[in-house]
Amino acid sequence: MKLSEAMMLGATAHGVDGTTWEGCLLGVSVKAVGGNNTFNLEALARWPWIRKKVQSPEHLGYTGASCSAETLLSGLAIRVMSGEVTLEQVVDWVRSVEPVEEKYDRALQDTVPVVPTAV
Repeated sequence: MKLSEAMMLGATAHGVDGTTWEGCLLGVSVKAVGGNNTFNLEALARWPWIRKKVQSPEHLGYTGASCSAETLLSGLAIRVMSGEVTLEQVVDWVRSVEPVEEKYDRALQDTVPVVPTAV
């Protein structure tokens, strides 16, 4: 599942609390796929691209600098809680920076069964 999809699902089901690992935007995303996000470790395993530097979203209150998506999402969780930005705005931004296609979660790659097709 893409991070943007998991984020919308998790935030809707669990709410956002940017003051905790489990309640932040990454934490609720991990919860949506059945995990537990201690210190962002599971989020980093599932969506490793969040370590990469991205351009800060000026329309969401950040100006000019670039840093990791993980760092930006931590700050954006507080802005969602305070009402400065909406969850939908953040999810739209995540869609704009996440990889176009993810076949399945990286953490699950070794457990996805391969089913042979008949020839």
